[in-house]
Amino acid sequence: MGHTTPLYWTGISNDARIVGLDKIKTTIDSFAFIMDFHFFSDLSVSLVISVQSENILPLKMALSTFMNVDDNPLVAVVPNTEHTILFNITFTKGSGNLKIEVPQIPG
Repeated sequence: MGHTTPLYWTGISNDARIVGLDKIKTTIDSFAFIMDFHFFSDLSVSLVISVQSENILPLKMALSTFMNVDDNPLVAVVPNTEHTILFNITFTKGSGNLKIEVPQIPG
């Protein structure tokens, strides 16, 4: 199986980051696999998704039911192939601070 050109998607979620990520992860898990992710404060996240070609359009349509998703239509999708989607998502309700709660460990 040869390499395919990555697909580049951008998304805008009007949900708070925690709520939005839960919806996004649940939807992606129905069609594909999240291979990697990077947070950029609570305003955005970058996902690397692995998906079979036949699931690309259903994934985009499912995500589009609760967020705005734009893609680069100039990239060709090769049938019966695994593709990589580089998906950058912005959360409109973010504050710009990423706080990760770390529980205190007794001892």
